[in-house]
Amino acid sequence: MKPTSEDGQNESTGEQWPRKLKIKLDEFQQSYPVAQLAVKLCDLQKRELQNKWEVEDKKYAHDIQTAVTESEKKRVNDERNKQMGSRIATLAPEGFLVTAWQLIEKASEHVLRAQTDAEYLRQHDGSHEAGEKVVERKLQGSRIPFKKLCNRERREGDSEPIKLFDAESGRNIEVDWKVYTTQKAFDNLFWAYWDDIGEVWKKEFSSNPKRYDIRRIETELADIRRQIGEQERAWQNVDAGARKQIGKQLADVRATERDLEQRKSLVKLVSDASDWKERGKQKLDEWKREGVPPNDFLALARFRRQRDKRAANLKTKPKRKRWRQLKAR
Repeated sequence: MKPTSEDGQNESTGEQWPRKLKIKLDEFQQSYPVAQLAVKLCDLQKRELQNKWEVEDKKYAHDIQTAVTESEKKRVNDERNKQMGSRIATLAPEGFLVTAWQLIEKASEHVLRAQTDAEYLRQHDGSHEAGEKVVERKLQGSRIPFKKLCNRERREGDSEPIKLFDAESGRNIEVDWKVYTTQKAFDNLFWAYWDDIGEVWKKEFSSNPKRYDIRRIETELADIRRQIGEQERAWQNVDAGARKQIGKQLADVRATERDLEQRKSLVKLVSDASDWKERGKQKLDEWKREGVPPNDFLALARFRRQRDKRAANLKTKPKRKRWRQLKAR
């Protein structure tokens, strides 16, 4: 075996062994500004500590001159060695790398902005999933805080004007909401509302049994997935022009698949009382934590008005009946 030097050069032939970069170019370009900033932070620290170090230097010069015994001189020198060790550690740029990176991350918050909805949709080619995320983001941003709907600090009978956009009418509206002062009262409203939704869905299942039949849905799902598999294989074996057309067909078929999956999950959920109650608990906790989405709030307010009317009718009807009985006497 021929000997080689430390730099990888063959000593007998002088041939240079192939070299390789220790760090990739893109990694270097990202790391270099961090290292530069660390050096600058180190210099700034040095300037800030300069006055302190000058005081320490003068004190050391005085203490070493006035020290008489060897033990005193040793104590002064030991303290000086600790000071110098601390300075060396303070002046090492490596110690500022973490701070430099944190500073860059903090600065990025002032130069980055959230993508607009149009930019997000363009990035994802206007896919169905991207559209759903845009809608979800809008709803999340316009949620009604739970504290506006239920607040123990408010007085009984207080109202809160809730302004929001009504998707059905296409205009901004205002709902006068009577604020609950206890969570128990709001919880009672929610569970009545949630049970009502379950009953509405059960009626829908009964009125359209073919659409919501689990076996039928699973059969349609199997057929749809077979179509998706065929189109995915076809997409791999055609040119760019044909791929675009097949891609659109795939998007439509996958949308049908999602619809069937959602319908299947809904039937199973509503049909199982314990699962339906657990989903309601999750929904209620989400509302309390993150606020109520506008569409859910409008449905809840509508249900509350109807329930209040029914309650008012139940209270007044017995009185009328009693009045008629007295009148007959």
